[in-house]
Amino acid sequence: MKRFFSENLGLKLISVIIALLLELYFYSPDNSVVRNVNLAVDFRNLPNDLVVVSPVDFDRGMTVQVTVRGPAPLVDQFSRADDKVIVSLPNRLSRSYSVKLNNFDVPVPSGMKIVEIRPSMIELRFDKLLRKEVPVDLERVGALTEDLFISDIRATPRFVSLIGPESELSSVQMVSAEPIDLAKVKADQSLELQLIPPRATVKLSTSVVHAYLSVRKKQALKSFDKIPVQVVTRDGYAAAVSPGRVKVDLTGPNEVLEKINTRELKLEIDCRSYEAGVLELDPEVILDGNSRLQEGVYLVSTTPSRVTVNINKSATN
Repeated sequence: MKRFFSENLGLKLISVIIALLLELYFYSPDNSVVRNVNLAVDFRNLPNDLVVVSPVDFDRGMTVQVTVRGPAPLVDQFSRADDKVIVSLPNRLSRSYSVKLNNFDVPVPSGMKIVEIRPSMIELRFDKLLRKEVPVDLERVGALTEDLFISDIRATPRFVSLIGPESELSSVQMVSAEPIDLAKVKADQSLELQLIPPRATVKLSTSVVHAYLSVRKKQALKSFDKIPVQVVTRDGYAAAVSPGRVKVDLTGPNEVLEKINTRELKLEIDCRSYEAGVLELDPEVILDGNSRLQEGVYLVSTTPSRVTVNINKSATN
């Protein structure tokens, strides 16, 4: 041990001095740099029954800009690292919460200092998370050729699940698919259609639906004027429809059409899947209380093609 301290003592002292000088230079202002680094914010303990509605881009991830000062090698290493600012939310939250970011929230290595955090305050606003199931609406644009009509059109799935803020989702009654251009339809078709989210903050259980169209050639035509429209609602709801009577065009064998009496025809709209609200819907024709027309008779069109249905909760509820 004594030889260790006595042999080559000069060289050892020089080595220690060089090491101290290097360390002093490493942390000296001459080797110090200031840099802005963008860090992702990781929110922990988010409640399952609430959703963040502000900032509006919360779901895409939030970042803060951190200005740091320190030795160039450490700052370079910190800039390349995938560090995050960790924010733990309390167990009980109201509809709003302010997060103040402090220097100790940023995981910087020893030897570096935080100059500034921008923004230093994050305002979070919450809403109740709502889940509901709504029908798919197949919108149509354009027109078929004069000799054709649609005998059947349906979507699979007929209903989709939605999840989103209660303030935005409560009024959503249906989800529309991208419009079907009837001018391009010449025969039976099966289409894959993109669904259109009703709000930016609402998520859908599926992004596409399959639409099936059955197309037939018209036979004899017969028009029926002022056919009444009736609405079927769920229990506890009532509805008003406008217009209350529409024109109906049917096609089929002439001898069958001639036997149909105007008083036997009605148009029905099944609104048992809808809550209170104003909707534009397609009526379905029924004959003498039956849900379907006679074999070979089809609805070509109604004028207007859609009616306005205003659904409200019954006054007794």
